[in-house]
Amino acid sequence: MLFKPQRKRFPNTLRNGELTLHAGDSASPGLLDGIADLIRQREQGRRIVGCVQGNGALSFVKVSRVDGFRTKVRLLLGRKRRQGGFDWTVAELLNTTEASARNAPVPAVHGFGYRKRRYGMVNELFLLTEYLDGYVDGLQALEHQHLSVERLLAQALDLIGQLHARQIAHLDLWLGNVMVHTGGEAPKVIDLENCYIGPLPHFAAVLGFQFGFLYYYRARQHIDEASYDRLVEVALTRYPQLDRRVFDAIYPRAKHQHVGRKERHQLVSHGRFIAD
Repeated sequence: MLFKPQRKRFPNTLRNGELTLHAGDSASPGLLDGIADLIRQREQGRRIVGCVQGNGALSFVKVSRVDGFRTKVRLLLGRKRRQGGFDWTVAELLNTTEASARNAPVPAVHGFGYRKRRYGMVNELFLLTEYLDGYVDGLQALEHQHLSVERLLAQALDLIGQLHARQIAHLDLWLGNVMVHTGGEAPKVIDLENCYIGPLPHFAAVLGFQFGFLYYYRARQHIDEASYDRLVEVALTRYPQLDRRVFDAIYPRAKHQHVGRKERHQLVSHGRFIAD
């Protein structure tokens, strides 16, 4: 079963009609009931359901629709797409849960759930995570001048390194996915549906893309290229064994060319940079 490892991590289960929720051992029945009520009462079509108080913490509830018959069949059978990898809605749940278990700088996962309807097919997935109270995303942090763009980008580059230390490569990391605490606590990363977890055979190529993509997607509107390059050089001191020949072949291109999500996974598996 696709969710068997997650069910072991979150053995406390609530089944209520079509809805199933799984949470950790410490979750109270009242917490799960509250989450179930929140899901049932949400406005139709909302992806962000809201927050529930329980066990001394807030759980943030996010819903993802599972659309398309083939997608539902793959989820039912626990299969990946033909080109590899799980569908994005499934990948976000699996990757976030695994990253949280590895103590990566991501919101802690409190549990997950799903709604089954006709023929036992799942049509909605629910991700229950730590509510990032006091956090704003990187773009909001710049808008409200919580910190300078240089400081924010240095933190983002460091987060990439922290994730790599746990064998996690975030392939869609931009300023909107960096969460900054307005009181100075450690930043965190969100939206892990497009990431790779495991050893990287083409590490220098992937890192070159990641550092380039961070600049290409929105950061270049806030900082000049030469200043960003200086931040990157400082960040690269973290990787003394890095193959700079490979990194330098990809990083300048990634700063100025878009690479599709599927092509990013080809970069991971084959080290090939394929721009649109």
